[in-house]
Amino acid sequence: MNQSKVSIFDFSGIYDHEGFYREFKSPRFICLKDLPGTNCLCDDLAVEAIKKAVLDGDHDIEDVADGECSDDNGADADKNPGLPEKGIRFFDSGNYHYMSKILADFQDRPFNLIVYDHHPDMQPTSFGNILSCGSWVMDLLDTNKFIQKVVIIGAAEHLIREVDPSYLDRVTFLTHKEAYEALDQDGGFADWDAATPVYLSIDKDVLDVAEITTNWDQGDMSVEDLYKQIDMIYNAYCVVATDVCGECAVDQEECDVAQAAAVSSDINAGIYEIWRRYNK
Repeated sequence: MNQSKVSIFDFSGIYDHEGFYREFKSPRFICLKDLPGTNCLCDDLAVEAIKKAVLDGDHDIEDVADGECSDDNGADADKNPGLPEKGIRFFDSGNYHYMSKILADFQDRPFNLIVYDHHPDMQPTSFGNILSCGSWVMDLLDTNKFIQKVVIIGAAEHLIREVDPSYLDRVTFLTHKEAYEALDQDGGFADWDAATPVYLSIDKDVLDVAEITTNWDQGDMSVEDLYKQIDMIYNAYCVVATDVCGECAVDQEECDVAQAAAVSSDINAGIYEIWRRYNK
């Protein structure tokens, strides 16, 4: 299995505290710690810098293990050409979930989107036309010509009620129990063509606080149920990309960051193992 299909985007330094990727032979590790304009909101300059890093930047994993990141983003493009098909991408806390929009924009054919998230991420940004972690699904629907349908699993009911109803012909909200029933009993989501590729995005804030600590309010899903559903999605659909966020913040108050990061690392490893079984 080509482990360069694994991409890790480090914005905050949280992956210094995690070990799930340490045994990988050649993950793409892209350090964005010093890039301004990226925390929750992602301004236009930052978007362009991230796109450039996606296409031609990675860093030596030994530097990451030492808690260091090179400033050189000029890696050989032949070594890690863009985003490999069917890759898995990890990108820090939910503050950076807008990365899903940036990465999904590299898709070059029609696709459906499955999102696990305790938040719909469909609220207009208060500061004008700026991409944010809370707007990215809406922004993707507004600007991407290939996105077809969206299923969002585990979002809070009161937040769903705030979504602009004009999007509801393309977006379906399900509880994680409803999603399990659809995948287990029906083999997939209603009115979805199984031949249409799927982009899968996972924010671990969909999980119960008893399972993990993130830096956002959280849902009530168990890790076991998340693993089962991810496996069923890979079995039912051609998943062309998977991304994972939902780490804790490196400076999170009232949080044992080392412990929280260790738990999150174990969950990342579990998601990776399911992905690997379908991408050998």
